[in-house]
Amino acid sequence: MIDIFKTIDGVLQRLTEITEGCWIAMTNPSATELLEISEKTDIEISNLRAPLDEEERARIEIEENYTLILVDIPTLEKRNDKDRYVTILIISFF
Repeated sequence: MIDIFKTIDGVLQRLTEITEGCWIAMTNPSATELLEISEKTDIEISNLRAPLDEEERARIEIEENYTLILVDIPTLEKRNDKDRYVTILIISFF
């Protein structure tokens, strides 16, 4: 699923198209969605796939047209009435 957002006049708005300065949120993206975003943003497909790898490490990479920032964030989740820590990966391109 792909959602596109942008702050316009101080208010976060949902968009239907990618525009400069927008935020693209991908939740469980399909291969087709990853390819679409890669083509529209000129971001390497391998960088878009990186956060989907549970073993991916936190890192910063400076590319020609963007900066890749991967951050591991531990979060508490309940499973079968037990607390369990999982990791959320966030990717940010500037």
